[in-house]
Amino acid sequence: MKFTGRGQNLGITVSGSGFGSATSGVPGVADLPYFVFQDVTQNDQAGQNGGPADSNGTELNYVSWNDSEIVISGMQGPDMHVTPKDVVYIELWNGNSCSALPYRSSNLTASWGGTLP
Repeated sequence: MKFTGRGQNLGITVSGSGFGSATSGVPGVADLPYFVFQDVTQNDQAGQNGGPADSNGTELNYVSWNDSEIVISGMQGPDMHVTPKDVVYIELWNGNSCSALPYRSSNLTASWGGTLP
């Protein structure tokens, strides 16, 4: 996990395996149901629009998504107050293997939690 920038300019690079190929909306600004960024400290969330209950209005700018790396360059929508040392977590699902809700409980591909640098 690599982070660059701050606030709505936060860049996120997730490296690993099993993420699947890019889904519709990548590259581009989108609110995909397969990726969630949660800032626990600020109680802010971006991504993961799995339905009305999940809609948060903040979309992620996906640069690329492949089986081993996801690159995000900022967020668009309500002001995100992401700052250094915030506690955050990320969850993602392989968009190629979870085409219908509810996918969260059984198809979680990766998760990460920690403190921003």
